[in-house]
Amino acid sequence: MTLDGQAVLDWREAKAETQAKEREIVATLDKQAVAEVEQRDTGVLMSCRGERMYSWAGGTRVTMADSSQAQPAIEKLAARWGSEPSHSIKTRTDLAGHLAITVLPAEGGSYLAGLIRDGELIQFYCFSRCFELPEGTWPGGSF
Repeated sequence: MTLDGQAVLDWREAKAETQAKEREIVATLDKQAVAEVEQRDTGVLMSCRGERMYSWAGGTRVTMADSSQAQPAIEKLAARWGSEPSHSIKTRTDLAGHLAITVLPAEGGSYLAGLIRDGELIQFYCFSRCFELPEGTWPGGSF
């Protein structure tokens, strides 16, 4: 079965696919500049489009060895993933004046990266491509 020309996922597959892509994006950061990477084990389901359609949402927090390198790291991510033919990038400036980006792979999903704690940390928010939640499955709680 397919949805939008792609194999239909269940929430476990959506989560695994999304976390793998998030790790791939984080791995492009300069390893010497990163002090710690903390990927959440669980996420939530968010309504996606239409009845019973959901997206798995999770995130990763990256602590830089030197917080002054966090903004340049976001800029490098934008340049790196913006040059990828199978991805597009949206950029914006947050309320604190920092660059925030959204990486949009052609296969679906979205990966937002921005600064938190006065620019000390990079927070990634990730959202899987849409999938249908089986009848009888409650979308609340942790997944």
